[in-house]
Amino acid sequence: MGGEEEPFGTTAIPTALPGGGPVEVSFDPSGVDSVAQQPQCQQIAVYEGKANEDCINGSLLDVNQHFVVYAVKNGLIRVLHRNSAMKALLRGHQNQTVTDIRFFQDGDVLGTVGNDGSSSTLIVWRVFEQSPEIRSEKLLEIPVLAFTMSRLLWHPFNPNQFWMFHTTESGPDAATLVETTKIQTTLHPEDSHAVCQLHSASCVMDGAVQLVDQTSVADLAWSGRDARHVLTVHEGGPIILWDLKQPMEDIGGDFTIPKQIAVLEQDSGAAQSRCCFLPHENSVSKQDQTDAITTCFVTASQKNSVITLWSSFTLSSLPTKLQVIRLQNPSPSYVIDLCFGPAPQDASPPSCFLLLADRHQSRLLAFHIQARWNANQKALCVGSDYIVPFQLRHPVYSWSVVCSPTQDISEEEIQEQAGLIFDMKLFSYQAKVIQCLTLTSYMCLPPEHGFKDATPFVSVQPLNGTKSSTEAGSMQPEYAEEYDVEDDFDDEPEAPEASSLPAPDSAAGLAQNPFANWLGAIASHVTPTAPPPPPANPTAGLDQPPGMVPPGLGAPSAVSSDTASTRSSQLLNPLELLNKEAPKPQPRQQEKPKGKSKRSKSPKNKNQKQKDVGPPPQISILKRDKSPPLPTELPSDPAIISGTKPITTSAELEATLGISKVPPASVPMDSSEITKAVEKALHAQLEPAIQKVVQDSMASLGRPLQASMDNLGKKGVSVNKKDLKDALDVETPLKAAMADTIRNVFIPAVESISAQVLEQVIKNSTPPPPPPPSTENSKALEMLTKQLAALNAKIDTMSYEMQRLQAGSGAPSVPLPPPPMPPLPQPNKSEVIRNEIQSLLRQREYEAAFTKALSATTAEMAVFCCSRADMGVVMGGNPPALSQPILLCLMQQLGSALMNPKNSEMDLKTELNWLQEIALTLNPSDPSIQRHSPAVLQQLVGNINQKSAQGDPHLRRPLQMLLQVIRGMQMG
Repeated sequence: MGGEEEPFGTTAIPTALPGGGPVEVSFDPSGVDSVAQQPQCQQIAVYEGKANEDCINGSLLDVNQHFVVYAVKNGLIRVLHRNSAMKALLRGHQNQTVTDIRFFQDGDVLGTVGNDGSSSTLIVWRVFEQSPEIRSEKLLEIPVLAFTMSRLLWHPFNPNQFWMFHTTESGPDAATLVETTKIQTTLHPEDSHAVCQLHSASCVMDGAVQLVDQTSVADLAWSGRDARHVLTVHEGGPIILWDLKQPMEDIGGDFTIPKQIAVLEQDSGAAQSRCCFLPHENSVSKQDQTDAITTCFVTASQKNSVITLWSSFTLSSLPTKLQVIRLQNPSPSYVIDLCFGPAPQDASPPSCFLLLADRHQSRLLAFHIQARWNANQKALCVGSDYIVPFQLRHPVYSWSVVCSPTQDISEEEIQEQAGLIFDMKLFSYQAKVIQCLTLTSYMCLPPEHGFKDATPFVSVQPLNGTKSSTEAGSMQPEYAEEYDVEDDFDDEPEAPEASSLPAPDSAAGLAQNPFANWLGAIASHVTPTAPPPPPANPTAGLDQPPGMVPPGLGAPSAVSSDTASTRSSQLLNPLELLNKEAPKPQPRQQEKPKGKSKRSKSPKNKNQKQKDVGPPPQISILKRDKSPPLPTELPSDPAIISGTKPITTSAELEATLGISKVPPASVPMDSSEITKAVEKALHAQLEPAIQKVVQDSMASLGRPLQASMDNLGKKGVSVNKKDLKDALDVETPLKAAMADTIRNVFIPAVESISAQVLEQVIKNSTPPPPPPPSTENSKALEMLTKQLAALNAKIDTMSYEMQRLQAGSGAPSVPLPPPPMPPLPQPNKSEVIRNEIQSLLRQREYEAAFTKALSATTAEMAVFCCSRADMGVVMGGNPPALSQPILLCLMQQLGSALMNPKNSEMDLKTELNWLQEIALTLNPSDPSIQRHSPAVLQQLVGNINQKSAQGDPHLRRPLQMLLQVIRGMQMG
């Protein structure tokens, strides 16, 4: 193209011939490999994958909002959490080759298929998070021996239906629609999940809908407009549209074959391999037709190396070819998928990309599908107008394509970018790595110049076989007289919200029909606490009509979709790391993926099969204990703690107050201050309480007794003074009240005041520490003991005075309620910890200061410690002042603090500076942290990516620099 050469190899291609006829385009991707750009890469795991050429459309990886799931060796399936270091293994396909993995929509229901040549197994799982681990349970298992299953395809909105691709006795492969509410099941003898009982050796259930033709079914696609029409492509060449609501004539046997309403025969007879529906209502050439029953669609042939764009199926005509794109010098096979996003109102039509990845070379092509609005604001397909090439480091064997809103785009750019306002995230299963490849909207912008005849690496010719492909249909579209396109949804149940689906109430429903109520189980996040008991009659209830509510369904269970955002990260405990003996260094070969697969056969993972949820097992990352710390020192005598034993000696009082537990070298003691505080507490608390008790007792007893005795004297009734004295024994309740007052008022008040005094002393103390305390402390304690003895004497005197009053009293004694205990002042624990950290930093005790900060309950304390410490002094030494376990814990907590929405600009700067310095200093292979460092680094990478996704331009570059350093540590 000379001076008009496009950057990054973006190549314009014609959507039609100059006269408007359909066109065939040949493109040589090798010509632009040298200038092709690379997508953004985010590594998820290192694993040496293996391509499956027998099932190129089978998905070996899938994702939902929480997990990444992919196949590993020996039939195992790895589950990784997208926002943490949690992982798990699914073990239902041991020693089989996993050929397909698919989530139902974006939920927690997962379908997997595996086979070993002699048997096949299809399993429906529920994969969910139950902190601190990922758990799974089997909902349904379909084991077969007579045929081989290869893939499954979920219903658009009904989780009780899916297509199963499999071989047949007659030869060609077929697709069978499995309805889980109609199959016969029994309970698994060990795991208690539902196991399908086949109707016959080659049939899952009686009357199952099966799509079968003279040649094998290569792929299947649900119509984008309804759940009535299904499109299939076959290895022999035909393209068939089926109507599931119109069965063919009775052909006998166990299956029901729906009606073929349209068949497109290819002149070349090329083996078809892929099909999918486009979001376009129809083509531009047929925009006047309003009787379309499907949208436009795409088919691929010759192992996905030739792509054909078609117009829609209509009631009056068959679809026509719009454009054919053929790759020159193709590889043996490709993986293909479609990605499109919504278009804003009053903007350009939506963009759509057909993504093609080479399974043998490191190459990726994005074909843009151009669209136009019609009079009703519906998108019409024009054809593919340009190709964007990308260069990869490894071939892609399988992927899961996710469309996400683009970042940092203005309103003007939305109008200018022709509906291209989304990014494409390709979660890829590659030759040596599992990673997310991101194609941003800016990478996929159209070329500045349109197609010209001299465009390199592109050749154009008229499309051959168009007329014969439309006229050679073996069947014209046929519909029943009462057929109406608008009635497609009448018989289909609407998809319920996940939170509205009922959860199973008990195992009784499963006993009657073990799988009839699993629709409720998939929406419930409550795992059964015990395996269901074996049913008395496993075959009971198998003929239950599908319209009935399955037994055992209870009230709806609310499900939160924000689990990932509200989950608290599991932080390492520095004390456990420091106190634990460092493990021996492991050989390097154990770090390879092969070693990980061997370690995955642990009893913990085997327990994931069981539905009985016991105590959660320990994970590899140590879990920080969030319970409040217990007091470090208590009196040795339990009686003193409970208050049942009086304090009689200075040693007991010293132990209760905790005075002797304060280190004399770090806390200066002032005996006069403590004496004043104790005397103040005695005057303020004890004496008023005693006076109030005595006055209230005399007032409440004296007046009614005097009145009663006067009345009795007037009536001539005499009183026996001895009996009256025995009845008015107030000494015992008075002493009990006094003991309770001392225990509940005096002792707590003294302890609280002493704690506040000691806190102020610690806060105001500065190094160097003062000399050891003198003997004045013991003198002060002896004075306190004497004062307590004097109080006891006064109490005895008051008791004697009370006895003198007994002679003139006649009312029975009534126990006095204890006085209300005043609220005790509570010290601010966070402030105490901050003061201790600052004191340790002033004494240059950096290891102790950071250990104190990391042992707190929040990561903010670690940020506080970093902001008060001199990073140059702490990290500048060789070795640094902090040990490797403390550095690892600090990295983890600072990484989690990055996601705190209350972070100030200064806090973010502190966190990033310390994280960069730690990343340069930390040694992941150190024996003391070798077991924990990979998980912490992976968790930090996830936090950095989430922070980068927020789009703050000031943080983009430091976050990218930090991410590069962390990835270098992971690769090392």
